[in-house]
Amino acid sequence: QEVKLADTSAERDLYESLAEIYSIIVTLDALEKAYLRDSIQESEYTETCDRLLRQYKSCLAAETVAAAFGDLDSFKAEWNLEAPKATERLRIGLPATTETAPSRNSSQRYPQNGQSSSNPSAGASYIVSASENFITFFDAIQMNMLSKDTLHPILVDIIQAVNKVTDRDFEDKGKIVQWLITLNQMRAAEELTPEQARQLQFDLSAAYDGFKRVLDLPQLYQRPSGTEILSVLADLSQGPVSWDTTSSSAEPKGRRIKSNGVPAYLTAIIASPLSWLNTDAEREQIWDAASQRLSERSGRSGMGDLTRKFRIPLTPNGSILELELHEPALTSDNLGFKTWASSYLLAKRLPLLRSQLSDSSVLELGAGTGLVGIAAAAILRTHVMLTDLPEIVPNLDNNLQANGSLLATYSGSAEAAVLDWSDPASLAHVGKHFFATILAADPLYSPDHPALLAQTVEYHLSRSRDARLVVEFPLREPYAPERLDLKTRLEQMGLKLLDQGEDVGRDDWGDEGRTMEVRCWWGIWGWE
Repeated sequence: QEVKLADTSAERDLYESLAEIYSIIVTLDALEKAYLRDSIQESEYTETCDRLLRQYKSCLAAETVAAAFGDLDSFKAEWNLEAPKATERLRIGLPATTETAPSRNSSQRYPQNGQSSSNPSAGASYIVSASENFITFFDAIQMNMLSKDTLHPILVDIIQAVNKVTDRDFEDKGKIVQWLITLNQMRAAEELTPEQARQLQFDLSAAYDGFKRVLDLPQLYQRPSGTEILSVLADLSQGPVSWDTTSSSAEPKGRRIKSNGVPAYLTAIIASPLSWLNTDAEREQIWDAASQRLSERSGRSGMGDLTRKFRIPLTPNGSILELELHEPALTSDNLGFKTWASSYLLAKRLPLLRSQLSDSSVLELGAGTGLVGIAAAAILRTHVMLTDLPEIVPNLDNNLQANGSLLATYSGSAEAAVLDWSDPASLAHVGKHFFATILAADPLYSPDHPALLAQTVEYHLSRSRDARLVVEFPLREPYAPERLDLKTRLEQMGLKLLDQGEDVGRDDWGDEGRTMEVRCWWGIWGWE
């Protein structure tokens, strides 16, 4: 691109400043790439990056240069400059080693005994320094000192101080960085609006709370005892989720530690040689416990086998049916080993449907872990046959035995049997049109299932006027065609929809063991 020659010394100074900015951006981009490749020491990177950032700000401090520069994106476009790494670093305004705690050479930050060689209280002093920086920041907000040149340096001090205390991401730490970016893009004398100030104070209060919570966990650089680590790992245990907020199994154990950053903490324990501990047995015990805690946060598919309780309200006055179900470790081929949200919702709906259902003979299709069928046996006080594929039935049978005594107190009983929907007549010792009530929760997982389920219902459902089919499906968008297909097939065989509605529940099929909201549709079908 053609460059204009300067007519005056002022123009020459301007072009030189713009050229210097150009060279800073190019140099900074190369520096960032070198840091990512581990081609430069952290200390050298930090010093060089900090100097380049200060030079960049110094160049733009002159109004004439800032006016000619415009903004970073327009400057890059004008001079055909990419520099993505430099762009991100200039946007943040801090070296990467300041933005996040350095992970390399961590032993240089914390000697092996957890204390500074020059100051035996270094660990505590870092915590005090970080807390003081937070308090200074809150004082500045309270005193209405809202300019960039006041708040930005304090935020830099905060992020540097907390990184000296812990290299783990605690809850809302990212908000500190986001506000650093916001302030970095403001002019020095520019002030936050009152709304921005309130939001900033709220976000930093949350970050401060997250920082204080992370101090509850013993840091490995402090060489905590095996007993202390095991105690914390026990407190971090996450019991199986029953999706019932009234259930005692839903209450967290031990200390209340929010989950943000915990997976990284557990991973650090697993990766650590724990060389300061006395015995291999103690180290193995800690690694096993940390691995278990990590699996509990890896979503249901990442967990091993588990046993959990489900509480089903029987009456408005608080009478509860509590069932205990075992779920083997999951594989993609055996999703019947999991208890799904639709099963729990249908089980909780059964007391409301009691007057509409016959208790003479009940069949559950695709019973899985047995929640719906076992609940039906207790609620309807009858015998229920729970069916599924051959590989699912052994665990199903174990769950029936585990809840057998409970069912007896309700004058109910249940049995497990294999039933292949492709051969409805394969159900042993049962004739055609035998069952007055058929239950099915979440039975559609492939385009073949509507036809298979419909033919199984047609074969087994009694032709009596009080015969009922009760189904509940999660409203998964990809399976909308299957739901419509099943509805069409049921209508074609002479069934009509007598009642329907939607339920909202929770399931733990999401990431990190978190429950997610699930919307389900239920319907009751009878003969026309």
